[in-house]
Amino acid sequence: MCKVFRGRDSCRNPAKLLVLNSETGKTIAQIDISNDTDDVFYDSSSNQIYISCGGGYIDVVSQIDKDNYKTISRVESRSGARTSLFVPELNQLIVAAPARAGNDAQLMIYEKIKAYALTCFDNFKVIKY
Repeated sequence: MCKVFRGRDSCRNPAKLLVLNSETGKTIAQIDISNDTDDVFYDSSSNQIYISCGGGYIDVVSQIDKDNYKTISRVESRSGARTSLFVPELNQLIVAAPARAGNDAQLMIYEKIKAYALTCFDNFKVIKY
């Protein structure tokens, strides 16, 4: 069975990450996430899901076991920064922040720090603006 991960902004109060069984369409898990979700990436090397949210955060959800998930980190980005690309070969998440409120547009590049199961703090650090 494959799983489908979907950030669901249509369920805005609160926004949710849905984990679906790809064969049956059944919802396996629903996790509260930050608002204005755009992109969702699964990192198979750490069993973590990275969700870029325009509310100003990157949410990090860990797959604890087959059907259980837990938010382990909420990394600050910038309001409106929601379009992103995860590059597993570089261990980087690149997030595009629009020009807004006196700030120039920028690409924020986050580098994955070695994950330690559920004891991790922030899974990314900004390495370039």
